[in-house]
Amino acid sequence: MIRARSAEVSVEVAGTPEEAWDAIATGPGITAWFVPAEVEEREGGAVSLDVGTGMGPAGTVTGWDPPRRFAYEEAWPALDGEPAGRLATEFHVEARGGGTCVVRIVSSVVASGEAWDTELDNLNEGWRSYLRNLALYMSRHRGQRCATILVTGLAPGSPADGWAALTRALGLVEAGEGRRTGATAADTPALAGAVERESAGPHHRDLLVRLDRPAVGSAFVYAYGHGDQVHVNVHAYLFGEDAEAVAARDRPRWEAWMRERFGVPAAAG
Repeated sequence: MIRARSAEVSVEVAGTPEEAWDAIATGPGITAWFVPAEVEEREGGAVSLDVGTGMGPAGTVTGWDPPRRFAYEEAWPALDGEPAGRLATEFHVEARGGGTCVVRIVSSVVASGEAWDTELDNLNEGWRSYLRNLALYMSRHRGQRCATILVTGLAPGSPADGWAALTRALGLVEAGEGRRTGATAADTPALAGAVERESAGPHHRDLLVRLDRPAVGSAFVYAYGHGDQVHVNVHAYLFGEDAEAVAARDRPRWEAWMRERFGVPAAAG
């Protein structure tokens, strides 16, 4: 039976609605806490995202109401033999007292089959983690330009298996929230700081770190399942005067590191 279904997640962040809007509805803003992005800032404009395989089309803007609502819609691949669907993603910004606001994300789809319920659960797990990074960005680096290092590979088994393989390859010293952690394996570029949050769910495992090496910022180390593949990722968000130079220096090393240990997915079309 074809039916509408949706999932929702939210976070309270520091800043005005206008500042939150810049973070969730512009290319530089989205890049600073989610993935590298380009947005044509108008209804009907194109949204492009780089999820680790190169910048590719990710939908069309269907709602543009600054600073309250930003929405886009995209085609979504077929699930478990069911027809492909259309996924709508909406960002809502609501003012709160004390210089904060709430960012709410609603993912909606009209489709048949129970696999879509699982897919929305998967999406919500990912959004919860990224919204924690949005809150970190808004509290520590709001309005600053971000230089990113994003590398992704493929691992066999489950997301838990991929997580174990990734953390082992990094020589990652796991610690409790607020404690230091870092990559210690030989030939691994610098990556160290204090643990902001560790998350584990059926589809995702991730560690969010407040970086001080190789520059100030944040980093995700994570593994997630999508379809029959498990992706493993290292994603650093760097800020400050030297961020671009540090990213340019370390990005080729991270790309080589990931390619040698996990291979890389096909590039975006």
